[in-house]
Amino acid sequence: MLRRAKPLLGTLVEVACEAADEATALQASQAAFAAVAQVHRCMSRHEAGSDLGRLNAAAPGAWLTIDTETVAVLALALALSRQTGGVFDVCASSAQGSWRELELDAANRRVRKHAPAQADLGGIAKGHAVDLAVAALRAAGADRGWVNAGGDVRVFGALALPLRVRAPWNLSQTLPCTILRNQAAATSASYLLEAPALRHGITKKTVDAHTSWTVTAPECIAADALTKLVAASGDARHPVLTRHGACAWVYHDSPPLEAA
Repeated sequence: MLRRAKPLLGTLVEVACEAADEATALQASQAAFAAVAQVHRCMSRHEAGSDLGRLNAAAPGAWLTIDTETVAVLALALALSRQTGGVFDVCASSAQGSWRELELDAANRRVRKHAPAQADLGGIAKGHAVDLAVAALRAAGADRGWVNAGGDVRVFGALALPLRVRAPWNLSQTLPCTILRNQAAATSASYLLEAPALRHGITKKTVDAHTSWTVTAPECIAADALTKLVAASGDARHPVLTRHGACAWVYHDSPPLEAA
């Protein structure tokens, strides 16, 4: 098993893979990091030249041509916004605008906003990067392994990876959550905040402090986005989870609540 790590997406990205020989595994890991770097270039909100940076700086009404991967992330983000009635909102981190201001023309790889709005792909782009990295590993001949980008993780092949999360009542303690087999997981947490300052969705209400929300799903992009839904709604059995084949765990100063 070849394991390598690089700083990307504002976190440390770990790629682990096993292949028929070391040369194939090394080539596969390089392809995986290249896939993650592409997402970073397209969707970093801190780079003015990225698709997201250009969208946030654009005047309302102006169409912008964007990368295929940015189209994929925005398409899921807007779909989840519709499915949740705005509880998940790609513009939730900003006081300006909402997902309803964004119009995506996927066929022509372009997007525009109809009013001032600031989108934040954040974690959902990180989840997509993990999915792309896994696809790159497989395409390059890796048989099994995982990609972990700051808690967004996806496992593939004949491998069972135990998933543990920090206990909100004791951050030095980790708890067994589930076993990942050909699936992804993501965790969002507020227990490091001194006050419940994290806000999500159409209500902009604060979420519970000293809490973590973990979601497993077939794809990491969905797992990451759905942690925000569970955090904002407080519902570990929200019907949108079922639509995406997802399962949620909420840890809040007590044993977890699991949703089947």
